[in-house]
Amino acid sequence: MLRDNINIIMITGDNAETAKAVADELHLSGFKAEYLPEDKLNEIKKLQGEGKIVAMAGDGLSIIVLKAFII
Repeated sequence: MLRDNINIIMITGDNAETAKAVADELHLSGFKAEYLPEDKLNEIKKLQGEGKIVAMAGDGLSIIVLKAFII
């Protein structure tokens, strides 16, 4: 996806060491660690404000909370 100019950034509540290990293993463009749900929401709004198209995937309750605010 990098060659298609798609950046994949993981935004997680996990600590930075864990987030970096996962991001490196998956060859992600970057990561943001130790984010609370409201921090994730603010980051998504910031990216959207920059004209970025944002897609989300996740497995936790924070995704449900974020979807409620973004939709």
